[in-house]
Amino acid sequence: PHWSRHPARFNRERDIAASGYPDYYAYSVAKNDGMDRDALFKHLGVMVRESASSYDALLQAQVREHGHAALAPEWLAYNLYGRHRVDIDAYFPKDRLVPVALQTLRDCGVSLGGADLTLDVFAREGKSPGGYTELVTPRTRQACADIRVSTSAWDEASIAAQRELLHELGHAAHFANIDGTSVMHYFRLPGVVAESFATVFEQLTSSEAWLRRHGRTLEGQPMPIALARAYATASRAMRPFHLRNTLAVAFVEDALLRLPDRELTPANILATAAQADRAATHLEAPTHPVLNVAHLYDSEASAYFHTYAVATDFAASLLDALGASALNHHGQGLGSRFLSLWQQGSRTSLADLHSLLQRERNAQEPILEGSAPTSLDARIALIHSREILECGALEGPTSP
Repeated sequence: PHWSRHPARFNRERDIAASGYPDYYAYSVAKNDGMDRDALFKHLGVMVRESASSYDALLQAQVREHGHAALAPEWLAYNLYGRHRVDIDAYFPKDRLVPVALQTLRDCGVSLGGADLTLDVFAREGKSPGGYTELVTPRTRQACADIRVSTSAWDEASIAAQRELLHELGHAAHFANIDGTSVMHYFRLPGVVAESFATVFEQLTSSEAWLRRHGRTLEGQPMPIALARAYATASRAMRPFHLRNTLAVAFVEDALLRLPDRELTPANILATAAQADRAATHLEAPTHPVLNVAHLYDSEASAYFHTYAVATDFAASLLDALGASALNHHGQGLGSRFLSLWQQGSRTSLADLHSLLQRERNAQEPILEGSAPTSLDARIALIHSREILECGALEGPTSP
């Protein structure tokens, strides 16, 4: 029922109609991604088909092990996560959260081009929930970029905290390298492009090589090889499930935004959402979890969830194409591979990402390109209890 107060439908409908778009999703995709809505969902449909084999195999394995009742929504996620969950949080204590993330960027050969980077990553009173990266001032010929990164209020050891911070630092690396000849090169940056680059860095945390390099307890005990391998295997096994659940949010939101106002009754909303949900998940699942996704009710984040699905698919495909050789060298060369596309800003498109992916699939040589830089070339400050601690360039992987 809260859908009847969706800000994207009713707060902006007049402006959208005046712009010639049938609804907010069509408007948002054209404005933020430079794509036609139908072309986007055709691409998402391809993703559904291409993931069908692995996704169906995952569901069939659940049926063989637990019976058909296992496909009930109240059991499916529990069984999947219970079966594949590998607890490695103790090897990523919060005191090493920032050093590990920054060392990962160095390993990948990332340079921040002299940017001022402020990190707000720990719990403090009044902190906003969730993660975001803000380009306060774009890079220009006269000045370096000023970037602020904020994450959830992490206050304990967690691999999830490491993933979130690396995702946001992927955005920061992208924003810091945009050619600042025009501020619009940032503000019109396609969402699918921005999220795709960030998700590559996030998904490095699922590789065995990364886990073995960075997994350490606070006392310095390294992560056992078997544990790193088990987590990497479990992460790969869960890929199709995560992808389909992310796609479901996009399909549901698009279907609801297409509903005429006269059909916005609670019964129609739930029925429409359930039909769209089934198209993505092939499950008779209630739509309440999807309708609880905060993005659907946020005027800034609505009609955006498809970007996470595209990004997840791109990142997984790229890391697969790079193969074990590159990942065993900690992603060395990713920064140089991405640099020219980062510099293009809003001129980079989804087609450019596909071209990059195809080049890596066809490449005869691994991604390695010389040695990784020893410095991120940035002035980094860490916010702690509302105070800013100057950390300089953070040259080494030591705790600020």
